[in-house]
Amino acid sequence: MEYYCAHSDEILGDQDIYFDDERPPTYNAEDYAAHLKKYSSLPDHCTGMGHSRSTTNTKYCSSRLTKSASKKHYPQYNEFEGFSSEMGLRQFRTVSQLLNKLKVDLHLSYNSFVREFISDPNDGVTLLLDLLKVIQLSQTNQKGMGDNMTNHSALKRALSDEYEALLCLKMCAEMEDGALKISEHSSGLFTVSVCVMSNFSKSRVLALQLLTRMCHIPKGHTMVADAISMLRLKFGEPVRFKFLIGMLNSFNSPAFQISCLRFLNTFVQTASTAKEQVQIQGEMEEAGFDILLLKRMNFKNGASNNLLSAELDIWSKAYIDVNEIVRQNSVLRKEVNSYSLQLKSLKEKCAGLERQRQTAQKENESRRDLPRDSYRWVEGSSDTESCEESVEDGEIVENKIKIVRNNNKVIISCNNDYLSA
Repeated sequence: MEYYCAHSDEILGDQDIYFDDERPPTYNAEDYAAHLKKYSSLPDHCTGMGHSRSTTNTKYCSSRLTKSASKKHYPQYNEFEGFSSEMGLRQFRTVSQLLNKLKVDLHLSYNSFVREFISDPNDGVTLLLDLLKVIQLSQTNQKGMGDNMTNHSALKRALSDEYEALLCLKMCAEMEDGALKISEHSSGLFTVSVCVMSNFSKSRVLALQLLTRMCHIPKGHTMVADAISMLRLKFGEPVRFKFLIGMLNSFNSPAFQISCLRFLNTFVQTASTAKEQVQIQGEMEEAGFDILLLKRMNFKNGASNNLLSAELDIWSKAYIDVNEIVRQNSVLRKEVNSYSLQLKSLKEKCAGLERQRQTAQKENESRRDLPRDSYRWVEGSSDTESCEESVEDGEIVENKIKIVRNNNKVIISCNNDYLSA
């Protein structure tokens, strides 16, 4: 399966983290699940997604939210007094801190921690998807506010947290149980697919990698197809993949192009029938996909990425050209008709030869039934019907034996009466 593994040497944040640094988690899976649940279930008037309401009776909204404009417009990332746990108040005051700690622990901790975080009763994947949806709705709300500087700062933090949440989901989805948890969520795949349209390019790459991963699970292709169809309705695309292929053709970045081509190749290959594959390819071409343009662009920009070239080759080899198939089918039909005529002619020839064989066989049988005479064959004789015997030149034979000389050949004719005597 072509999929980027999160457990590889990479940089997370400002720290160089390697797979060899595997260690126990900083916090328990239950602690992460509890805080994720609190943040993902904040009421609308605390997340900035609802209308103006009174906050006097909400224990999650702190009076300190009014200290700065960013805290006023993006309160779910600020300090709150909802937890009695000392560790939670000191370490997880914002969603950014929570996701950053969780990201590092998922990356460096043992697989047992990841399994514990994914499985019930923690159900961390579902909580991450709920939190991701809250972050996306917060971005929509930020775009409608008037303070440009505050809005820009809050939106930037929201985009960063969206990326962190996707990275955590990606590391969970490496395990089969994590991928199945995403598929079981009512709006999980759609929430991930919305991130393909994110303003943060790294979030788009992660979303495409997650969708690629989901295509490989049972019935994953159908669920991803439904999510892409819902995405089309949400953004008003004339055809599926329109905006995605538009970004692909704009040479956004090699990393995005590789992830996008890998997703498109996987989505086509995991289709259940050839008819569905042709339909998907037709949709992509209608949306503007042009493999020749991408190859020229790759060559023009001097991109030496082997992965990008490999994905372009995979598309070219797996592409089903309907026009070429129809042309080949027409040629093959003509050849079949020609071979059918040749076969018919050969069968007629074989039938004629068989009749000749049977006639010759009957003639041979009739010759065998003819009566034999009493003449003997003598070496060197012709077809004379007589009993023949070789003799030397000048030999005299008596007792009614006739000697005939001809070119050093002697034919002896015997009287039947004499022979019988």
